[in-house]
Formats: sequence, C-alpha cells, structure tokens
Amino acid sequence: MPKIAYGYARGSTDPQVLTLEQQEHHAREYFSRVLEPRGYVWGGMFIERGVSGSKPFRERPVGHALAIRLRDGDAVVFAKLDRGFRSCADGALVIEDWNRQGVGVHLLDLNVDTTTPMGLCFVQMAAAFAQLDRAQISERTKMALAELRRQGRPTGGRRPWGLKHGWAKGKMHQIWVPDEKERALMREIAQMKEERRLSNDDIRDRLRKMAPLGRKGKRWTAAMVNNAYRAYLELVRKGEMKPYGKEEDEEKGAA
Repeated sequence: MPKIAYGYARGSTDPQVLTLEQQEHHAREYFSRVLEPRGYVWGGMFIERGVSGSKPFRERPVGHALAIRLRDGDAVVFAKLDRGFRSCADGALVIEDWNRQGVGVHLLDLNVDTTTPMGLCFVQMAAAFAQLDRAQISERTKMALAELRRQGRPTGGRRPWGLKHGWAKGKMHQIWVPDEKERALMREIAQMKEERRLSNDDIRDRLRKMAPLGRKGKRWTAAMVNNAYRAYLELVRKGEMKPYGKEEDEEKGAA
C-alpha cells in the first residue's frame, strides 16, 4: 500500500494568525516539495472549523476521524503546533503514540520531522516534559484538595453522610456542617442493626414506610442502608457524631 500524507488545519471563532486557507497552502506546498519526492500520496486536508484550541486533539471530531484513519508509514502535516494541539504536552502524547504506530509528524513552524533522529529527539523531550507537567498538575490538585478538607470545605463528588452544605461565618465559601435530621436517621439505622439485629433488607423495608425517599430523592435500598451505617460508625469513631442513646443519657444526667 502507498504511504499517505494528510494535512490538518484548525480554525476557531477567534481571529486567526493563520487562516484555514493559509494552513492548507503551507501543508500542500510542503507535501509537493518534501513528501511527494519520497513516494507519498496526498490523502487530503482534514479541516476543523469552529473548534477551540483548548480541546484535546482526539476529542475534536475531525481530529478523531484523522487519528483512526492513520496507518503505519503515513504522515501528518501541521502548519503550526498550536493549530494541531492545545499544548505541547497534548501534542507530545499524540505524537508519541503515532510514532509507535509508525506515523510521521511534520510541524512546519518548528521545522520538525519525527521520522528523522532530531525530530524523534524532539518527541522524546516533549514527552518527558509532558509527563513532568502531568505529575505537577496531579501534585497541585492533591495539595489543593487536602487544604479544602483541612478547612472542612466541599471538594466535589458525593455529599458525605451526615453532612450538608453550609456557609463559613463571615466568609463567602461553603463548608460542611452537620445534618442533624439525617444523623438522627443514621442513629435509628444503627439501633435497628445493633439492638434489633435487623438485616439491611429489613431496615430498607422499614425505612420505606418511615421515610420513603432517601438521599437525592431516591427510594431506600439495602446498599444505602449499609452505606449510612458505615458512615455512622466512622463519624462516631472520629467523635464527630454522638451514637444512638447517648443524647438521651446526657439529658437524663442533666435532669
């Protein structure tokens, strides 16, 4: 099968440094001057219209279509790196995958041809920096989440059992505060399990009569019962919640 060279161009809604027509012109000119003498056949332009550069290459409709068409020995020509990829890291990951497939990449603004030793060196260096960038992003994310937890603030995901959103006094951000209504129900679940020795299925049936709808307006399930009980044990262990019967004992002592 002949080796095929494709061109890729992208245009967003913002003013373009290089128009789609200019990108295509550069890609075709490079093909005629460099790739055609090497035995490549022109496979056409893949033109992405109205797509933001912040979108990863494989998540773009036309970019995805090009990626699944490529075969060993093919080549892709980009007039500019930033027209093809949202960042150097994104480009490095895609180019590294294509390199393993035997697909050559030609970045005209950087004078990079990944089928040459120097071009391959560029890919390897860019991939290393991309890996470092991902590691740093992951580390920053972990630190930010840890700080939010330390402050008792929501970090996304599911709402923890026994807590609800509240507002920090004198501040504009939300924090977790005790949901006493839900905690009272969690104590009842614990009492039914520990004193009455009821199964999760039995408790589920009773709860559907007492409070038909549980979290997020859904009907109680045995799994929800189990999750509520496990959360109850954890909150009691941390001293953040009083176990069932404790409040009554305190009221009697106060009397």
